[in-house]
Amino acid sequence: MKLKLRLQALKKAYKTFEAFSHENLNENMPKAAFIKAFEYIYELSSKAMKEWGSLKGIESASPRDSIRNALKLGLITDEPLWLSIQKDRNTTAHTYSTDYLPDMIERMKSQYIAEFHRLLNALSHELSREEP
Repeated sequence: MKLKLRLQALKKAYKTFEAFSHENLNENMPKAAFIKAFEYIYELSSKAMKEWGSLKGIESASPRDSIRNALKLGLITDEPLWLSIQKDRNTTAHTYSTDYLPDMIERMKSQYIAEFHRLLNALSHELSREEP
């Protein structure tokens, strides 16, 4: 199943993202790696939410739709937090200033890591219920 493979990739991405959160992010290279890990786990999370919705008969036309549908399906419970995650991901991908990084990195460490972990647990739980 495609979603199982996505979940495996998401677990690996989570471990990487979480490990980078313990690095000294005062230097440019670790900071850049942490941001890239964030972008990667966000993309995998968005695709996993979309695929779960599709399995349940709910199609998503955009990442925002995936978030709303994941909320409806009970995979996530904090829509404002996920919209903040999405906004920060768009900022990292389309902004070339670093002025925003300190606050964003703090949100990643204090809120986003735990939220990605909750999504992983929810997907794992739901997939285990689906298996015969």
